[in-house]
Amino acid sequence: MAHPICLRPIQAVRTAAKSMKSIGSPALVFAMVFIGSLASDPVGAKPPPEPPRETPAYEQCPDGTMVPKGQFCPYPPPRVPPPPPVIAQPPLPGEWRSNWGAVAIDTASARLVSVTGFAHMSAAEAAALDDCRAAGGLTCVFGYSYKDMCIAMIEGDRSWFFESAAHVEDAVRTGLERCRSGQAECRVRLSACAPPIFIPY
Repeated sequence: MAHPICLRPIQAVRTAAKSMKSIGSPALVFAMVFIGSLASDPVGAKPPPEPPRETPAYEQCPDGTMVPKGQFCPYPPPRVPPPPPVIAQPPLPGEWRSNWGAVAIDTASARLVSVTGFAHMSAAEAAALDDCRAAGGLTCVFGYSYKDMCIAMIEGDRSWFFESAAHVEDAVRTGLERCRSGQAECRVRLSACAPPIFIPY
């Protein structure tokens, strides 16, 4: 069975043929044009496909941004100025002075007294003994003196000793390692530093 859509041009032809018997040639021409339009544009025909759209071309800006060809690149961000150079300050005029320190021990109570900030060794030792006696020591003796460095007094289960180094951490670490190599119950009894003193002119 034929589709109804395909019968429409045929019915139109038959109708036009009947009309041509009673109408003159102008009507015949009109009927032929009308029939041709029906045949060339049947009902339900799909429109022709659209031509493919062209993909716009892109170009790369100096900063890496992609923009359509022909457009302006975005303005670059303002440049941050570098920090000003650090100007080294000239050293202050002056001189370094040695710094003496000393430790005194009260053998009766095992009390330790440490002093620093002296220009001579003898002055540091005398000050340590004086401070030991002033603290109530009855049997104060000189223990140790040092200059421009740090010390640590390490005590084990059998003896005690002093260890010196440029930094107090090094003095403590070296002293404990030395104690633990031959003793037990090693501990730090005292640590102190007497760094050199700068005296400006």
